[in-house]
Amino acid sequence: MCQLLGMNCATPTDFNFSFRGFKCRGGDTDVHSHGWGLAIYEGRGVRTFHDPLPCAVSPLAEMVSSYPIKTYNMMAHIRYATQGGVSLENVHPFQREMWGILWTFAHNGEVPMFTFKTPNPNTPREQTIEPCASGLSCCNSSMPMLGRCKEAIYHPVGDTDSEAVFCAMLNALRAEFTTLPTLPVLYEAIQRLCSEIIRGNESETIFNFLLGCGQYTMFAFSWPGSRPGSSVWNGLHYLVRYPPFSKAKLKDIDYAVDFNDTNGEDDRVAIIATKPLTTNENWKEFKRGQLLMFDFGLPYSKPYECAAIEKCGRGLSSRVMPRGVICPHQYQYNIPSLLRKAVCKALGKEESDDEVEKANSIWSERAVDLGCGSGLSGLPFRQHTRHLTGVEVSGEMAEEARERGCYNRIIVGDAECVLQSEHSSDCHSDEVIWYDFVFACDLIPYIGDLKPIFHTVRRSLECKGGTFAFSAEILNDALSTGDEDGYAMQKIARFCHKQSYLMSLIEQFDFSVLNVTEATVLRQHDGKDVLGSIFVLGLEAGINNPSTFAVPNRPGLFLSPPLTFNLSRASTMSTNKPILGYWKIRGLAEPVRYQLAYSKVAFDEEVYEQADGPDFSRAAWMDVKFKQGLDFPNLPYLKHGDFSITESAAIHRYCAKKWCPELLHLDDDEMYAKSEMMWGVVADIKKDITMQCYMGDGSKENLASKAIAKLEPLAKVLGDQKFIAGDSLCVADFAFAELVELVDFISGGNVLVTYPSLKKYRDYIFDLPGVKEYIGGRDHSKPFNNKVATINN
Repeated sequence: MCQLLGMNCATPTDFNFSFRGFKCRGGDTDVHSHGWGLAIYEGRGVRTFHDPLPCAVSPLAEMVSSYPIKTYNMMAHIRYATQGGVSLENVHPFQREMWGILWTFAHNGEVPMFTFKTPNPNTPREQTIEPCASGLSCCNSSMPMLGRCKEAIYHPVGDTDSEAVFCAMLNALRAEFTTLPTLPVLYEAIQRLCSEIIRGNESETIFNFLLGCGQYTMFAFSWPGSRPGSSVWNGLHYLVRYPPFSKAKLKDIDYAVDFNDTNGEDDRVAIIATKPLTTNENWKEFKRGQLLMFDFGLPYSKPYECAAIEKCGRGLSSRVMPRGVICPHQYQYNIPSLLRKAVCKALGKEESDDEVEKANSIWSERAVDLGCGSGLSGLPFRQHTRHLTGVEVSGEMAEEARERGCYNRIIVGDAECVLQSEHSSDCHSDEVIWYDFVFACDLIPYIGDLKPIFHTVRRSLECKGGTFAFSAEILNDALSTGDEDGYAMQKIARFCHKQSYLMSLIEQFDFSVLNVTEATVLRQHDGKDVLGSIFVLGLEAGINNPSTFAVPNRPGLFLSPPLTFNLSRASTMSTNKPILGYWKIRGLAEPVRYQLAYSKVAFDEEVYEQADGPDFSRAAWMDVKFKQGLDFPNLPYLKHGDFSITESAAIHRYCAKKWCPELLHLDDDEMYAKSEMMWGVVADIKKDITMQCYMGDGSKENLASKAIAKLEPLAKVLGDQKFIAGDSLCVADFAFAELVELVDFISGGNVLVTYPSLKKYRDYIFDLPGVKEYIGGRDHSKPFNNKVATINN
């Protein structure tokens, strides 16, 4: 098998380090001695080098490895011939012009659909011409057609299956499009062709390739990936280098480079290789059948991500064919580009496609992306700020954002974490944390009450002054009553907000309106446009905090100190049973029910049921929400005599302090701290999985593997312990047992097979006195999630 090397960069970068190690595999540290090639994009042109000699001993390769050519996009190939003789015409990468663009292609593997019968790679080419089973001959008089192609324009020069499949792919693309396809359209077309090439020969096909389509963009595909027991490298790996850089050491030669000495803060480099080139970096293997598009030195795997890159001025560019246009409503995630456009307009900064102008368009010193997700939202703003922080509650998505290399700093946590010191995890420290630009592309629709967000953003900006930009899905004021909060939950589990409510917050927190773009298509849901507004607000420096609003503690939204309450009131309470109010589901209340049952506390419930679809009305709760006498009306709530409280964490603590104080371990500092830590970890994982139950595609199978993986660190911590924090039961155990139940349901029991210790643990918790009786008489009609969820029982 052959080996591949690709490099895609945010700024022009030389490839000498990677190529120095790679060329050793061409006949020195590995067997790939049947030629090598290199294709380097420079503007609209491609500089190519080909040599049938082994790369490890080729004078040309030695010259190239020490010649500092800088590029955005390049690929290299070392050959171990399995199809076609050892000759210059069979050396990869192959190159063709299509649509006024130079396309390059390098392949590793065997493609039965395009296989020629060739006896021996060392046999002279003139002796290898014979028909193959498919009717082809190595003179390539005919070959299979892909897609809609009826007539071949491109033909192979050599006799490899690799060049034949490259020509067939170009013929299919040429037949498909009469104008230049946009990147998302091209991505989907290439994905279809890959499926067609593999179909029917899944077990025999090995199809790993790099496809260059201009100076900025490269596609990479891998099939089948690692095979158990195989010593052949059947897949691809990649990594992204980004600031702060580190030292990298090559596998194949005693050579290392500290990239902090050679790269700048704007550099970002993606390296793709058949097998990892370095010993001390975190290489990721392509998934089986995965197609990745690389641009700006980053990988993309979703059409809307490709669309966002197209909107940044990249994509196919030709002097002879018109450029395709992305329909603004076609791809679901259009918000980052809309937000950037609105901000540029508000600040008087014209957008430009010119790379030099972009590099000089810095208008922020310190920016923060609230709810950065997988990092896509930060890309349009990267060139406008010197320092970019991303904040994301999901650890898994934060890791994806970190891999993109777009951010100088990633914080895993909730919105208030933006106020954390870079040297401390305390968001209430005395160190002044400031930003001059805060943006939230798609955070607001996940939050109902926006006062805490406005308060946090204000604190972030008040030192230097600055800009706050966000998108919001709008609730029509004329169609809503005056009794509402200013926001409402949609049936897709996202909040929409009244324009009047947003304007009142803008005034309350002393922001000024710089720009409002109304009735904008933000995204699509089930093929329908979702309208909203883009807000760009300004705040002057040095304005004192408004005294009219005290930020409430909201566990799950902020990392604030725990909500406190006056326990002395408990001594004067009536002896009436406590009342637990919640939806007719398990959700956040089920661990409270376990705890009360274990504490031998009889309790009543006030149950609210969400209506059936398609509206999924929450009127059962909303009609009485503000008539309960609750300081912060929410579910769940607990009433005990004349005392009432909301927020599930506070309810757990109150119940433990009142009826079973040993669960809190207040007399053991280490045990208390560990139990609080484990409680927080369990809550974060439960929240992440539950969100996927509401926002996912409804497939338990797709979620199961992710959910099981999230329990792995907890299973390791648990080990042979009876309880999650050690030898004693704590409040966190009730939450953890319910989390295991949820993942058990999603995975169809597989989590308990994967981690037998979790089954032993769950069974032990459910056999505790009180809990056992509650489980035995539990209302099994209560599902885990509400009716609007896409995954439920």
